[in-house]
This record gives sequence, C-alpha cells and structure tokens, in this order.
Amino acid sequence: MLKARVFLSAFIMAFSASTLACQQTAGAANGSDSICAENNSNNQYVDETVERQNIKQSVLDLYLKKNWQALDKREKEFIAGFPATHSGTQKLVLFYTAFTGTFGDDSQFLNSIADEWLASQPSSPAAHIVKAMAMDAKALALRGEGDISSVDPSKLPDIQRLFEEEKAYLLKIKSVADRDPVWYQQMEVVARYLGDTALLNKTLEEGSNKFPDYQNLYLEAVIMALPKWGGNPQDIEKIARLAVSKTKKVSGYSLYAYLWHNAFIQQPELMMLLDENKILAWNDLKQGWQDRYKQYPTNNTVTKMMSHACVAKDKNAFQQAYKLVGDDYGELQQKGWLSGTNYHDCVAYLK
Repeated sequence: MLKARVFLSAFIMAFSASTLACQQTAGAANGSDSICAENNSNNQYVDETVERQNIKQSVLDLYLKKNWQALDKREKEFIAGFPATHSGTQKLVLFYTAFTGTFGDDSQFLNSIADEWLASQPSSPAAHIVKAMAMDAKALALRGEGDISSVDPSKLPDIQRLFEEEKAYLLKIKSVADRDPVWYQQMEVVARYLGDTALLNKTLEEGSNKFPDYQNLYLEAVIMALPKWGGNPQDIEKIARLAVSKTKKVSGYSLYAYLWHNAFIQQPELMMLLDENKILAWNDLKQGWQDRYKQYPTNNTVTKMMSHACVAKDKNAFQQAYKLVGDDYGELQQKGWLSGTNYHDCVAYLK
C-alpha cells in the first residue's frame, strides 16, 4: 500500500510539471476542471497520449481531494453520450483506468479507495465497480493476464474461487451499479477468466441492449472470442456484426473497423484473414474506416486505414486514405500500424 502512495505522489509531481501546464477553472473543486488538449480546428494534430493523460489526471485530482461527489458527477458526464478523445477512446474507459492503471498492482490499496468512497457515497455505482476491479486485480496478481496455457495449474483452484467471488459481488451490486456500462464490461472480464461463454453472451446481449454505443462492451467480447482464448474468427465477426446492427444509424460501420483492428492487434496472425479476404468483409472494413474518420478525423485514424489497406493489397484505398492528410501528414504514427507493416514498405509494395 505504501508503494502505491509513493508512486502516486511521484506521478502527480512529474505529470503536473509537464503535461498539465494549463489553466483550470474556478469550479475545479466541484469536478468541472478543464480537460486540456492541443487546439486545432481540424483535430489533425491532437496528441492522443497527452489528451488521455489529462483526462486521467483530472480524475486523480478529484480522488486526491477526496471529492467523491465530484467523481460520481464525472462518471455520469462520461456516460451521457459517451464522449471520446479525438481519436475515439471513450472517456468513461479513461475514468476507470485512472484508478486501475495507477493502483492496479496494489489490489489492497485499490480496495481501500473503494471502501472510503463507499463510506461517503454508499450508492455510488463507480465506487462499487472500482471495488470489483480491486477483486479482479487480486485475482490477476495470482493468475497473470495471459491465456490459460500460461497459468500455473496448482493456482487454478484459488484463481477460480477469486473470480467466482468477484462474480458474486457484481451480481450483488447489480441493482445499484448496472446503470454504468462498465458493470457489464467487468462481468465480461469475469466471464473470460472463468471460461464461461454463456455468461459472456448473456452479459453482452443485455449490456448492448441497454448501452448500444459503449464500444468496450463489444471489445471485451471480442477479446474472449480470440483463438488464443478458445474462440474463433467467426465469433469475432459475429460480435462485430452485432455492434454494427446496434450502432449503424449513428456511426455506420465504424465499430466494425475498430473491433477487427483490435483483434489484429491482440492476435496478429488474424491479419491473414484480411490478406485472404476470408470471414470478414474488406469492403465493410474499408467503409468502417471511412465512417470512423467522419467521427474522429485524426492522423491516428488515417494511419490505421492505410495499414489495413496495405494488408488487403488495396492500392486505391491506400492512396485515398493518404489524400486525407497529404503533405501535411508529417511523421507517420508508427504505433498505429498493424504488426509487420509500415508506411514505406506499403508504398513500395503498392506503387
């Protein structure tokens, strides 16, 4: 627990001295402090990393002030309409990773935060969810985050017990906490580690009906559908199609591109499906990137469009994507390229 406090103190000092050199409004104590981001009228040069850090820092600032009411207010703001960063990361995700990313290695300390929060706000969905995440962190400290082949068999009974306890807790708090879609996402995490496909499917169905625009509901289901977790590409495609059916009127095929991209990142050998045009549909994936660019017109989005077009060997789509930024593109964002691809190799291949 001391380690977590020392880390937090160092993190706050370092971060405040660098990325948070921006003005905060007079309402900061009430949770309305400004979230700084680089200003640009066409959003092309917004630094996604800085934007994410600023959002998480604003959450940690409220925690340090023990302003539990403001934290609950911030959670509600991030649920309403699911605002996202310029590159498409929904801010509700960052709200929770402010806690798990900072204290995730110390489940006891994370649990103490939740308990203090609940003492002040006993009906807080966010506080209950953070407590569940502390249980998750405890189990993962024993298990590790790899697939089942990486787990010490002698630890499996204790791991199973810990995840069953988390499942029971999530069910206990459901009437209070399920107005936050992260309750459903957390139950999907439990389903994955328990290998409970029925629980995953039930949770995804209910959660997507209630919160169709929360993209991490589908993303968590896609992770469980990866072959390395015992799934298959057909299930990934099914989940991607479900996401489109729930969101097409608002965002077209955007989530189709987003989900398959994350599947490729998590398990690069799945890119062979794109190369061979099997199971997933390249035309829909291409449309997905066009739709996503309408939502999030950043270099990060274009980089991913070009990377997918390269793997699909679609020269026209690659060139059209580049035209969105042209000579103003500058240094391409290598982190946005799929494994084994980069701009120069793709240009040489597709010229």
